[in-house]
Amino acid sequence: MLSTSHSETFKKTFDIFTRAISLSSAPSLQAPASLGNPRVLHARRALSGAIWNAGAKLYQAGRVGDTVPFLERSVKLAEEVFQLWQFQQREQHTTGSVQRDSEGEWKTFEAQLPGRWSTLGACFGKIGERKASERLICEQLTMC
Repeated sequence: MLSTSHSETFKKTFDIFTRAISLSSAPSLQAPASLGNPRVLHARRALSGAIWNAGAKLYQAGRVGDTVPFLERSVKLAEEVFQLWQFQQREQHTTGSVQRDSEGEWKTFEAQLPGRWSTLGACFGKIGERKASERLICEQLTMC
């Protein structure tokens, strides 16, 4: 799949991740009943992590410019998934059907989000995209 020494694999890998995101957000999965489906949310959280790991692999190989699309896609998906999880938690508290079996995993995920955004901002800075870098850093300062 992804080979840091073969640039043609970058786009193929990114396209596979894009397709996986599309499949995991298909209209049938967006129905109100499945909006907070724990399995769907868990799968999308894992997908976000896989995309992040691919970007990290490229970063470690010194391919910072190629890293940015992966990290950007990962953090945007992570934010979306985390917001859906928070919505699900609020709904469960309202109905009294709280499920705490994976709450620790989500708390860990939440703790990682600011670092992911700041890493993306640093990557933008390293490739000369100062405005994007500054915007992300400012957004992170307001989130903390």
